[in-house]
Amino acid sequence: MRHVPRLARLTGNDGYGTVVRDDVQAVAGTLASLSGPFGASLALAVREHIDPSPHVVVAGKDAAALAGAARSLSVAGRTVLVVEDVEDAGVPKEARALARAAGKRPMAVVCVGRACRAASTPDELTVAAR
Repeated sequence: MRHVPRLARLTGNDGYGTVVRDDVQAVAGTLASLSGPFGASLALAVREHIDPSPHVVVAGKDAAALAGAARSLSVAGRTVLVVEDVEDAGVPKEARALARAAGKRPMAVVCVGRACRAASTPDELTVAAR
């Protein structure tokens, strides 16, 4: 349950978001009374749904510096996807337009929910991930 919101972002399948919304509505008002692994997992899923962790997409050839910077980010829960082609299946649609604009240059795109910011240097990436 905890990883379902992240799965929605990584796959682009909005159906996973529906699962989280339905589950949250089903236990609304009772979350505080849940205990054990189920309650903790559900609480983390709710947090991820409400306050999503950054998803970083590094695209392009010769993007080793950006990929290293993305992996080194000290941002809790962030995921990093490194691809040569921005049209790869795991790239969120919101990130594709920004990455396409870079042309052949390496580009990192940081998405939090559906809001994305582009970065072309490790320093810009650090700022975009905050």
